[in-house]
Amino acid sequence: MSAGTPMPNPSPKVYIAAAIIGAIGLILAALIGRNTGVSTGKQEAFATAAIQQSTSVVQEVVTQIVVTQIAITQVVADSNLGQVPAQSTPTMPPNTEEGSILNVGQTWRKDGLEITVSTAHIDLSNPSKSYIKVLFINKSQNNVLIIVNESSVYFYDYSGTKTPLGHYKGMLVIRPVEGANYDFFLSSEESQKAITDKNTIQIIFAVSSISSVKEARWIIPIKQAG
Repeated sequence: MSAGTPMPNPSPKVYIAAAIIGAIGLILAALIGRNTGVSTGKQEAFATAAIQQSTSVVQEVVTQIVVTQIAITQVVADSNLGQVPAQSTPTMPPNTEEGSILNVGQTWRKDGLEITVSTAHIDLSNPSKSYIKVLFINKSQNNVLIIVNESSVYFYDYSGTKTPLGHYKGMLVIRPVEGANYDFFLSSEESQKAITDKNTIQIIFAVSSISSVKEARWIIPIKQAG
């Protein structure tokens, strides 16, 4: 090694080994001195002081190592405190079973889309003012396209005849976590005639072909006069 090359610093293990070897040598020297009868009080004091000094050197090196390990452990612990816990994906309510018939106020659920018939106002004295209020809520992660026409909004009368509420044509896009209200008036002659028929005590309101909904249905009672 050249004269200009700096010497590497010994590791803590080297200091520990050297200190222990030195302490053992001093102890052996003291014991030999006693056995030969030439040990004096000064030699014993020197040996004891040397042993204490060597022990303190060992303790100092060990302390440095332990403190270093504690510091590293603390840094790791502090870094863990800054981690943001993973957020779980919200669980969707189960889909409504196909073929079900709900009551007014209940919600039909299908793949994050919720459809609720909140109000059914049937006015037999003036059928054109009758309407069914429907709330659409999109709880999915994607936009939902609502297409309203004669084949997507209708009801079944007492005989099972499929009757359109009105001649609707409309389209609406509902973004995620948003909703929209629709008031479906019974504006067609067929629907007004059906609800005023004396044999009609209830109708089955239906919404179909909206997003992934095949056919959602609600029963709406009708109280005929007399």
